[in-house]
Amino acid sequence: MAVLFSAVTMTADNNQEEFLVAGIPRRVDDLAGWTAYEDFMGELDTEQKVSVRVRAYLYGDGEIVQATPEEVAYFTMRAEANAGFLHDRCNNIENTDFIIEQQSEEENTMNEGNRLHRQAQWYKEAYPSGTRLVLFSMGNDPNPVKSRTKGTVKAVDDVGTLHCDFDNGRSLGIVPGEDSFRMLTDEELAEEQAVALGAAEDAPVMGM
Repeated sequence: MAVLFSAVTMTADNNQEEFLVAGIPRRVDDLAGWTAYEDFMGELDTEQKVSVRVRAYLYGDGEIVQATPEEVAYFTMRAEANAGFLHDRCNNIENTDFIIEQQSEEENTMNEGNRLHRQAQWYKEAYPSGTRLVLFSMGNDPNPVKSRTKGTVKAVDDVGTLHCDFDNGRSLGIVPGEDSFRMLTDEELAEEQAVALGAAEDAPVMGM
C-alpha cells in the first residue's frame, strides 16, 4: 500500500509555514480544516497574497490510498526527527503551486461555515458507524477514557465529533485535532475476530 500525502509551504511576505497534509491540495479549499493552514491564515492581513508550494509524496508501494490524519501526524513526527525522511524514504510524484487571495471578513465567515461542514462530512465518510478505534489521549476532557482503550464508532455528528462506545463500558466523543487516536489495523481486526470466534467455540452448549 502506498500512502499519499503532501508537504505544503505557504509564504506571505516575510511569513512562512511548512506542514504536511493528506492527498494533493491543488486549491485553497483542499487545505481547509488543517490546523497549520488555519493558524497561518489567521495571522495575516486580509489584503495579503499567499503563495502555496505543494510537493506530493508516496510512502510505500502498491495501491495508492490517501493518508489519514493519524498517518499525517506520524509522517510529521518522522520528518521532524529525520531531515532526510521525505527525500530518502518517500517518492516525490508531483509538485504544484497556486496563489491564495485573501478575502473579506464576511466572505471568511461564510467560508468557515462551509469548511466545518466539509470537514464533518469527511469524518463521517472516513469513520462510518462500526469503525473500530484505539484511543491514545483526550486533550481537554477532565475525565478522559484511559489511554489505549479500544472502542466502536456509533456516529459522527455535524461538527465532526466521533461518538464512540468504548470497550470499558464508557461512551464519549472523540474530537479530531484535540484527541489522539487511530483506526485498528486489518491485523488487529482479524485478531479480535479470532478471539471472539474462539470464545464462541469455548462457550458451553446448553441442553434441552
